[in-house]
Amino acid sequence: MPRKKKEEIIEVEVIEKDSEERQDKNEFKKQNNNLMMTCVMGVVGLVLLLLPEELNKMIGYIIGGALLAAGIISVVKYIKEQNHVSSIGLISGILYAILGLIIVLNPLSIMRLAMMVLGVYLIVNGALKMHAGYLVKKVTDGLWQGSFIAGVIVVIFGIVLILNPFSGLVITKLAGAFLLIVAIYDIINQYIINK
Repeated sequence: MPRKKKEEIIEVEVIEKDSEERQDKNEFKKQNNNLMMTCVMGVVGLVLLLLPEELNKMIGYIIGGALLAAGIISVVKYIKEQNHVSSIGLISGILYAILGLIIVLNPLSIMRLAMMVLGVYLIVNGALKMHAGYLVKKVTDGLWQGSFIAGVIVVIFGIVLILNPFSGLVITKLAGAFLLIVAIYDIINQYIINK
């Protein structure tokens, strides 16, 4: 075999090996990111489960305070301006300040919106889990039921959060417990896959 041909073969093998190593590193980074997100979800679940009222109030105060401050700043800017081309700054400032004040006076009211957003997230997450279970079923006969069933449960819980048949604190505790359970399930699932 000519020397040039051998060098080309060796070069192709080196390129393929580098490509495989990069794919392995990318897969490792992706798994670490998934694990980190799962851990964050578990910690958020634990906080929601153990400190629902305090967390709900704190979130309400932060959002309400931010809106109140933004409204006051907007009104002050409008007053300091010499040329008033439009009164949009004044009107939006007053509306932000009123909304912020309402939320600060009733900080638990903002949690309804947060629960709806969490419900939508869980519906999407559950649908993705169901799809992953379906894909695993196409490849192998084992372990697909767990992902599919977890996906169905997550979708149902997301719908329950959106419909809000319980009080805010009960939903917060349920959301926390559920996020913690999903995080534990995901960690176990990741361990099984990596095994």
